[in-house]
Amino acid sequence: ASTDLHWLETDGVDDGMATGNIDFTGTDKVSVFAGLRKLSDAASGILCELGTDVATVNNSFGLFAPSVSGANSYRFGSRGTAAVFVGSRVFAAAPNTSVITGVGNILGDIASLRTNRVIREVATNDQGAGNYGNYPLYLFRRGGSIAPFNGWFYGLAITGRLTTDAETVATERYLATKSGVTL
Repeated sequence: ASTDLHWLETDGVDDGMATGNIDFTGTDKVSVFAGLRKLSDAASGILCELGTDVATVNNSFGLFAPSVSGANSYRFGSRGTAAVFVGSRVFAAAPNTSVITGVGNILGDIASLRTNRVIREVATNDQGAGNYGNYPLYLFRRGGSIAPFNGWFYGLAITGRLTTDAETVATERYLATKSGVTL
């Protein structure tokens, strides 16, 4: 049946993309929005990640789907010189279609994760210092080589600042329309 929806489908094995370097060195804030359908919770998957590994590479961020192997959730990580992750609870078992919003503020020590407008977790742990980096953005695989995302990708929006409430609602609505999610 026709759904009028369009997506990139990744197989969770060997699909991935990378951009050239994207310069976020002028900001310590980021808002990341994605529309997706994850098809498996069997192994951790990277939806997008600035740099090769938010857990170890300073000044990076990333969205995971699922968060870790076997977990029925999503996760967002933000890192200055110390990493903070949100999305530790169990929710959204695969298959699951969601609009995910991750917000990072290195100097403000805030990391938050929303799915379909529901706040899943907010952390105020110290993220260290600095701005985000000038790295490639990896899609669907960590560093282009491991942790493949298994699912459908409807769209992504990233801005190097905290979005206003109105911008957040508008972006989530747009991605919900693109991914067939009812908010």
